[in-house]
Amino acid sequence: MLSEFLGPARSVCPVCLEPLLGQYLRDRDGNVYLDRTCPEHGQVRQLVWGSQLDWIAWSEGESEETAEFGSQTTMRDSVLASNDHCPHGCETCTQHIIEPCCVLLEVTQRCNLGCPVCFAQAGGVDGIALAPDPSIEVIGHWYDRVLEQAGAANLQFSGGEPTVRDDLPQIIELGREKGFRYFQINTNGLRIADEPDYARVLKDAGASCVFLQFDGVSDDVYHTLRGRPLLERKLAAIEACAEARIPVVLVPTVARGVNDGQLGDIVRLALDHAPTVRGVHIQPLARFGRFPELPEGIVTIPDVLDAFEQQTGGTVARGHFRGGVTESVYCSFSASYRIEDGALVHIPAAKPLCCGALADPDAVVRSRRANIMRWGTDLDLLDADSEPGSLDAFLAGRQRDAFSITGMAFMDADTLDLARLERCYVFIADQQGELFPFCAYNLTSREGRSLYR
Repeated sequence: MLSEFLGPARSVCPVCLEPLLGQYLRDRDGNVYLDRTCPEHGQVRQLVWGSQLDWIAWSEGESEETAEFGSQTTMRDSVLASNDHCPHGCETCTQHIIEPCCVLLEVTQRCNLGCPVCFAQAGGVDGIALAPDPSIEVIGHWYDRVLEQAGAANLQFSGGEPTVRDDLPQIIELGREKGFRYFQINTNGLRIADEPDYARVLKDAGASCVFLQFDGVSDDVYHTLRGRPLLERKLAAIEACAEARIPVVLVPTVARGVNDGQLGDIVRLALDHAPTVRGVHIQPLARFGRFPELPEGIVTIPDVLDAFEQQTGGTVARGHFRGGVTESVYCSFSASYRIEDGALVHIPAAKPLCCGALADPDAVVRSRRANIMRWGTDLDLLDADSEPGSLDAFLAGRQRDAFSITGMAFMDADTLDLARLERCYVFIADQQGELFPFCAYNLTSREGRSLYR
């Protein structure tokens, strides 16, 4: 029974994607629901927050400096002040609150997998021909547009599968010439596994980090989410990156009843491959693009953090994590650790982890970008000779032993909160180089209609 009104909300109808006013409601067990009613398609009530963590208490870590970006508990001011056309018209909107920090460039629609789960519907849909790969000249234009709109943001190469492009090293090199410093390769890892020298080619070109799709530690998970057994090749990709000295972050797409029981195992596997593997980044499955119908329901942030605690015996605990700072606290979570004798030791954060206590929005963006770049710490530098007991040796050791667990709860048409969307710092460039918030660009109706793709 829903017993408590937590605040207003602005969302969309998951069928027609038209903006709707709604509300957050909490039941007696502590579960939180996003409720709204479409005049044409009726009421929608979607679970957005599990009972393992209190919805209000999760936001109470806000510092006075963070509060300058607006209260995040109910976000009433943002709800009332927001433009009424959101999420439509992103390409011309000037009211987005947060400057882009990370920008995805989709350098191909081709893919060497045909995953049942794919926000980009890579590989085509229903026999529709794929658009040709953008030329390197077009990508150069994208770089220029990103610089105009977001400065030298952290770049993520995605698609499709970016490594199917033979000229990916040249694309990275062009980005370096344009002034970008951080290049993350979002990849399924198959080419890295199959071509042992390929990871070295990417690193030599300037790749900072491999963001490796890694959904679990058993092949039944990959059968469900990726359509085939892949664990052996995922492990081969990690080994290839270790040989090339390029950092890796494991990125599980988490689906209830599929792999939510393997989060502790994924962390343990990551530790076995440290310091090459620098962390784990959780992405609960969102209903974007192409996705299976999984009857067990969505995975919320409290579900993830509770699973970590239960499956690691408290080594990774709910209390270690903080919510987002510039973005909504209900969008992301993060915790920092150091590795001692193969085990994790939590590093408490008196201030919000990603950005520190920075009141200046430009300083916050710079700090966030720097924090993400730590994933790309050059492993060769960590092994560089330095005098034992020296400051250089101490700092190298601290970097070598650092480990992060983070996550991003992307919003789909069932869970979209427009006040949260307006704070998004992850953007995608379209074919003209215009920037769109990630969750808006990928928004997909229950009938499979995309808002922007």
